[in-house]
Amino acid sequence: MIFGILNRIVSVIFPFILRTVMIQVLGAEYLGLNSLFSAILQVLNLAELGFSEAIAYSMYRPVADSDKEKICEILNTFRKIYTVIGCVVFVAGLFLMPFLQYFIKDSYPDHVNIYILFLIYLFNTSISYWLFAYKNSLLVALQRNDIISKIDIFIKIILNLGQIVILILLKNYYIYLLVLPVCTFISNIYTSYIVDKKYPEYPCNGKLDRETKNEIFHNVVGLSISKICQTTRNSLDSIFTSAYIGLVTTAIYGNYYLIMNAVTSVLTIIPNSLVSVIGNSIATESVEKNYNEMNKINFLYMWISGWTTTCLFCLIQPFMNLWVGKEYLFDTQTVLLFCLYYFLLKLGDIRTLYVQGAGLYWQQRYRAIGESLANIILNWILARYFGVIGIIAATIISLFIFNYILSTQIVFKHYFTGISVRYYHIQNLKYFLATLIGSYVTYKVTAMVSINGVPGFFVLSAICCIVPNLVWMILFGGSKEYSDSLNWVLSVIKMEKLKKYFIRKKNY
Repeated sequence: MIFGILNRIVSVIFPFILRTVMIQVLGAEYLGLNSLFSAILQVLNLAELGFSEAIAYSMYRPVADSDKEKICEILNTFRKIYTVIGCVVFVAGLFLMPFLQYFIKDSYPDHVNIYILFLIYLFNTSISYWLFAYKNSLLVALQRNDIISKIDIFIKIILNLGQIVILILLKNYYIYLLVLPVCTFISNIYTSYIVDKKYPEYPCNGKLDRETKNEIFHNVVGLSISKICQTTRNSLDSIFTSAYIGLVTTAIYGNYYLIMNAVTSVLTIIPNSLVSVIGNSIATESVEKNYNEMNKINFLYMWISGWTTTCLFCLIQPFMNLWVGKEYLFDTQTVLLFCLYYFLLKLGDIRTLYVQGAGLYWQQRYRAIGESLANIILNWILARYFGVIGIIAATIISLFIFNYILSTQIVFKHYFTGISVRYYHIQNLKYFLATLIGSYVTYKVTAMVSINGVPGFFVLSAICCIVPNLVWMILFGGSKEYSDSLNWVLSVIKMEKLKKYFIRKKNY
């Protein structure tokens, strides 16, 4: 989690600086092209079809059983699959290139060739599959996400500093983009070197038995549908905005989404750090124990999510005003929808860990298909009449019905069997109301601050750190979930300290 937090800090700060420099040096239209091409490539990445998560899941049991032969066989299969996927993504991108102009309303910068730019993005995506990307799954299964985070931190710093220097000194968008595949090449080669050095006992060889292949196939099919759902939720928003509203609005939408996604990515460190642990717990512990653990973790996570939702609502407009100016601001109604979008995303994070850990990808297939279709249809209809508000509202509606209500029902039906889902929904309703109350009270307090500029923003930030947490403390301070969660956190901290003590004593 420590290295995950450092990785997220780098992932938030440098893109923010990069977007600022790009707006100042090249203009908002280039930022819109960036958002559009990234969204299109995410759609093309559907060819990956969730193989990485399915492969990592299939390795949990062999890792727990120290079955090195099975792990090597899985890795060898994954290597072959990723080579094919890289080719499929590249060919699909080439077929898509003649239609790029239809994704952009009005015009784009005259002195750029959008086809060459897209080809650079496409090549960068493809080589990530061809060059040892499959080895990341081994690190995930071995609970060594810290290694992945360390490499990501190093590469992101080089990439973003290089791109910032190129924009300032050369003002050349082509050279700016060429840094992407170079850094992807370095990242994959270095990851492969580290994995081979630390874990030489896991070479890619052998052939999987039919039973394991069938298990992976079912998980991949279920995951592929879920991945399509996630892509239609995230990437198609930018594509619809570009096609119906224009590149400048796409850039503004991208700025708001960057801030929301930055907060999301920081919080995602928590479930990402727990996914392997929960996968192991599901394989070894009872359903009842895992259900109790889920409620404890969910309470703490939703407290943090509620607090950050309040911060988004109260701080994003002052921050945007300081960053890009009033001409790049959305109205308060749009901001409110962004915050609701964010909260609904966080509402399902902990439950999703149990979908992954229990391997319920296949059981989620119809739910994911429904969300994808609903999101596309609602985007197409609402974007025409309501613009950006319609696009965000479409995502919120499909997210709540399919990703929260239906997905929760599936988890309780197929894993938490015999346990009523009612308590889970009631608790989440309490967390939503606490967030609503905390946001309202905090907003009223911040409205009384008359200090402008950077000092005013820091005052608002201090208020947002104190007031919503006080509201949560007042509402839940005497509750059972608060005491259970606090005891759980203290026990985890105590165990970690004892573990470090015994390691030091042993080394001594």
